[in-house]
Amino acid sequence: MSQVKPGRSAERGQNAVNKSDHLTEDQLIRLLRQQVASALRRNVSFPARLILAISGGLDSVCLLDILQSLAPQLNFSLGLAHYNHKMRGADSDQDEQFVRGLALARNLPLQADSWPADRPELNSENAAREARYQFLFQCRRHFRADWIVTAHHADDQAETLLLQLGRGCGLDGLSGMPAADYDRHLLRPLLGISRQELALYARARRLTYREDLSNQDWSYRRNRIRHSLLPLLRDMFDPQVTDRIAATAQLLQADQSFLQQQTDVWFEHTVSLIFGDTAQLLYVLLEVPVYQTAPVAIRRRLIRQCLGLWPAGQKDLTAADILGLDQLLMSRPQAAGSSRNLPRDLKYAVSGTACRFWLSAELSDYSGFLNDGKHTLWLTKPGAPVQAASQALEQAAFKLCRVSDAIDMQDGVRYNNSTWLVESRLLSCFYCRTRRSGDELLYWDGSAGFHKSLKKYLQEKQIWPELRDKICLIVKDQEIDFIPGLYRNRRQPGALMDVLCWQLPDKMMSSQDQER
Repeated sequence: MSQVKPGRSAERGQNAVNKSDHLTEDQLIRLLRQQVASALRRNVSFPARLILAISGGLDSVCLLDILQSLAPQLNFSLGLAHYNHKMRGADSDQDEQFVRGLALARNLPLQADSWPADRPELNSENAAREARYQFLFQCRRHFRADWIVTAHHADDQAETLLLQLGRGCGLDGLSGMPAADYDRHLLRPLLGISRQELALYARARRLTYREDLSNQDWSYRRNRIRHSLLPLLRDMFDPQVTDRIAATAQLLQADQSFLQQQTDVWFEHTVSLIFGDTAQLLYVLLEVPVYQTAPVAIRRRLIRQCLGLWPAGQKDLTAADILGLDQLLMSRPQAAGSSRNLPRDLKYAVSGTACRFWLSAELSDYSGFLNDGKHTLWLTKPGAPVQAASQALEQAAFKLCRVSDAIDMQDGVRYNNSTWLVESRLLSCFYCRTRRSGDELLYWDGSAGFHKSLKKYLQEKQIWPELRDKICLIVKDQEIDFIPGLYRNRRQPGALMDVLCWQLPDKMMSSQDQER
């Protein structure tokens, strides 16, 4: 990136007809400021705090100048945020120094950070973008800002839409970037303004900025669209093609917004969530019969919305992934009884009338209670080492004390947090483990006992396969006496054990439901 003089970028764009060409410099300045003011008024409640993501390039320097001119009139304060990706060596550091000088000259607070030197270099645009946005979200909290403002403009919007079209996408991709992203508090007030208009503004205002020479690198697909495809479309079809594409994206956003509202309605009636006792999302359940009655546009959005509840589900899902799952659920979903893989460690399976989604690593690491809609299960990590029941149940007992000061025992005695450890001596002959090959349960018919394999028992109880190796078993003399929430050996009534294995799970899960 090298520093450029005002007007250099404007000279490169003079061959294109622009809707602002007939304006004087003063008229152009007023027009662009009015457009940005209108965009702010549509989305911001004043007084407000805004933070501008600034790279030091043409777009963000122009937006800085416009915002600072509007701040007294609209009653908002302004801060700056700059992230140094360290992807262009000394040029990246010079960008940072330039931005620091701008902040100082304009008397504005600046939050700056850079990619850590002890981490591997960022090697892709997507990785750089993710790091930058994480930094911006931190800056918003630091400044206690209402909005993060970015300098994306009409050319960026057109390039994004053409990129998405080339990759193959649905309506969401063709809608481009929204002017206001309320979920992430992102504002893009320049989407109605072209790059050439910004260059003319910079020349009129005598603004100095940095130019990123990597924008001339044709190895990037976006640069090929910017320097080859869009100029060709302007020459062959319409000099205002950038504005036309940006306007199309805006029209599609209205359609996309309506479809999303309808999807939210279907989501409420079709999807349920299962949390652990730490309020951690463990499962998303999709009711297949209801799903099958939804319009096709809603169905595919429902799948994306289900998986998007995890950060991992917001990336790398292809149209083929969504289409394949939709076709399965619409045809013979029972064929998906075993778990199947999706990108980013996501899995799904169908049992009964529900399709369930989960994140494999998170579920594998989870220890605690889980209610699958039929049973409240006590889970631990698969293959967890054997430990004394008193030690394992001690943690559960303290969890109970967060829920209830005391709990009634079957014999009328009330136990609270001061008596759990005393009474745990009753558990000294028990220990906890997960299942092993050949495990059996003992059932009694009068005075005679018979055995049933644990594997068959869990199948009959319709316990999901991915949970069976996580279920905590309480064992005495090599025999399973309790499976909390599922099974008890009638020979071992134990009042305290009954409380811990039956009342505790139900109280924990009902408490979490109330909190949510």
